[in-house]
Amino acid sequence: MGYTAPLLDLEGDINLTDKPLPFVSAGQILVQVNLNVPQKPPHTAIIVSKDVHRRDPVDIILYLHGIHAPKIQEVTKARKLRAIIDDTGKGVVFVAPTLGDNSEIGNLKNTADAVAYLDQVRQFLVDYGPYTSVPKLNNLILAAHSGGGFGMRTIASALDGTITIPEAWGFDCLYGVGSPVGAPKPLTVAEPGHHIARTIDEWNRLNAGSIEKQWLDWSMRGRKFRAFWGGGGTLTRTANLDLFDRLNTGSLNIDVIPRFFEVADTGGVSRITPQPRPVSVHDLVPQTVLKQCIRESASLS
Repeated sequence: MGYTAPLLDLEGDINLTDKPLPFVSAGQILVQVNLNVPQKPPHTAIIVSKDVHRRDPVDIILYLHGIHAPKIQEVTKARKLRAIIDDTGKGVVFVAPTLGDNSEIGNLKNTADAVAYLDQVRQFLVDYGPYTSVPKLNNLILAAHSGGGFGMRTIASALDGTITIPEAWGFDCLYGVGSPVGAPKPLTVAEPGHHIARTIDEWNRLNAGSIEKQWLDWSMRGRKFRAFWGGGGTLTRTANLDLFDRLNTGSLNIDVIPRFFEVADTGGVSRITPQPRPVSVHDLVPQTVLKQCIRESASLS
């Protein structure tokens, strides 16, 4: 990847006196890190919460944007991400790399490169942030919107067993290879045009390798996955995830918002009408629920 100086931009509470270079004590740092994403600027936005106070070890949220996104600094501005993060009262560092037009993650798909990237981010907290020494990494939270969801699953797999990732948040991003397959009647929750299985056995078989089943399996190892449905065409997969959870584990590690199913008194599963419908329109999902995720996270202090 390669560490590239100088700093591109500082925004927020800027200190001009305590270090050789200006630095952000709270706010956004825009830096260059080459992830080998074609035809895109090698820019990463780092938002330092006002409540970080040089916490060591530090918690990092790695956020992957959707397809056809503008420059990353425009994404963070449009989503009002700095204000959202500051308003949570949590001392976190929010990291958003520039991805490809279709949310390609470049070198982040490789374990060594993903670890090196997070090392560089923490070095930037010394070079252009409030830290005087490189903080250790505590928890890494993964978050993705829209097309960024596929890359989030790739990174979760690449870093499994290497870095502690207690939670992942999917903002209307459950897209995957192949067409979604909805559950049979009377449990059918699916968008028009999606195939409907005839039986639960067929539904399980056809979804064995689906992205929603992969997240269920990931969560069953003591990690939390939160899935938010918006207006981006993820209804079928989001409902599938909820039904997988209800049928297979019913654990607290899957949080589908809104819920589509409930466990009946008889022990079976019944369909319910989710409220609200949906959380928000596709483009606004991160802006409406990111604060909730950060505030409610048991992994962030």
